[in-house]
Amino acid sequence: MRRRAFTLIELLVVIAIIAILAAILFPVFSRAREKARTASCQSNLKQIGLAVHMYTNDWDEHFPHRGWGYRVDWCAVEQLQPYIKNCQIFVCPSRPDGGVGGIPNHPRGHCVCKKLSYAFGERIFGDWPPKTEAMLQSPVTAFISGDGRHYFWRPRGPGQQWIGHRIDARHNEGANFLFADGHVKWMRLDRAWYFCTQM
Repeated sequence: MRRRAFTLIELLVVIAIIAILAAILFPVFSRAREKARTASCQSNLKQIGLAVHMYTNDWDEHFPHRGWGYRVDWCAVEQLQPYIKNCQIFVCPSRPDGGVGGIPNHPRGHCVCKKLSYAFGERIFGDWPPKTEAMLQSPVTAFISGDGRHYFWRPRGPGQQWIGHRIDARHNEGANFLFADGHVKWMRLDRAWYFCTQM
């Protein structure tokens, strides 16, 4: 019985079809993986929110503050650490390097966590005297923490030039944010700027 082999043209057609399918499916798989990382990041922020809530319960509704230290984000981590006891919570799975180089020096010594890929709101976690929950005008829109580097503060002027921070749109062109009422939300970058100034 005579066997028929594949011709070169047929093999090239099969290879071309596989390449086209791969080009279509790889971005889909990549976005699905990023969706999983987004959910893990939201879980981290939710736990940070619970730690903030426990801290305010213990300190007469006062938020963590930068009354003695360096950058507001590292000081917030230092004060929240007893309620979390896990530095990995402060590292976004989409930015495992932490996004911050080195460990800052401040009067209390080195920060216990060497990596940090979340920023904290300067409007709430700023300098002395510490802010209280009663001072919040709208807890639903008051920004506590989110995907970013350094800290979130205020606009320098018209446009989107901001002092002291950068939002990282690391989750499918958006970022996760934790608000003072405890909810966590993913938002596109163009919507996120507004919430960083609220209190």
